[in-house]
Amino acid sequence: MKLIALLLSALVLSSCGALETATRLANLNEVLVPQTRSLRLVNTNGNITITGLTARNNINIDADFFAHADSIEEAQQLVDAIDITWDYTPGGVVVVVVTGVAENCGAHLSVQIPEDFNIDIRNENGNVDVVPLVGAVSLRTVNGDLVVNSHSKVRAKSTNGHIIYQGNSRDFDLRTSNGNIDVSLSEPFDGSGSLATTNGSLRIKSSSIIDAKVAGDTVNGDYLIYGPSLFPDQGTGLIRLATVNGDINITHVKAPDTVE
Repeated sequence: MKLIALLLSALVLSSCGALETATRLANLNEVLVPQTRSLRLVNTNGNITITGLTARNNINIDADFFAHADSIEEAQQLVDAIDITWDYTPGGVVVVVVTGVAENCGAHLSVQIPEDFNIDIRNENGNVDVVPLVGAVSLRTVNGDLVVNSHSKVRAKSTNGHIIYQGNSRDFDLRTSNGNIDVSLSEPFDGSGSLATTNGSLRIKSSSIIDAKVAGDTVNGDYLIYGPSLFPDQGTGLIRLATVNGDINITHVKAPDTVE
């Protein structure tokens, strides 16, 4: 099925240095079939932000299409060719794809999804920002940063970008090249976590105790732990950290003694 984008405003034409710019706003608002539990979103050239949760079982996407070209006419042709398609796959997944993207054009997307939805985002040349708490998360981007907030399973991979994770997932795997990874935990951690980068620092900050075996490896950097000692062979959970050119810093606090 293909959505004919609802135009929200007239075409805006402006100058962008030596190139001309055309933009167009569109909206997808679809009531989902009851068994839908996941969103797969594919985009090239643009940022994606999961901004909030919908009140019902529907998905809402506000799209800002853009194109740059030598002439206004060419830019308009490029931006008019961009569209949003959607369909269902087995397993309760709605698949949304931005199509018609060429060089010097793309789409910025603002997305609202149902509560506890799982998301699988595949993006190129843009950032991905997951603001509300969502279900299981799988994020992949090239040339962009990832920001995610989740208490469920998290998988995030970037090429040439930073990763920021906040939440209390007991199962996260964060990987990037040429970027830092920052993790913030607000509850005691005894699960499985993995952080890896090539050129960047790894930082974990927890307001509670980390009860996990911790194996940290850096080639050209410092490995520092602030708080109770952590060891590769002691602890309930397991955290692996590896970087080539960067520091590893872990900060956590000891759990308070029980008061009788």
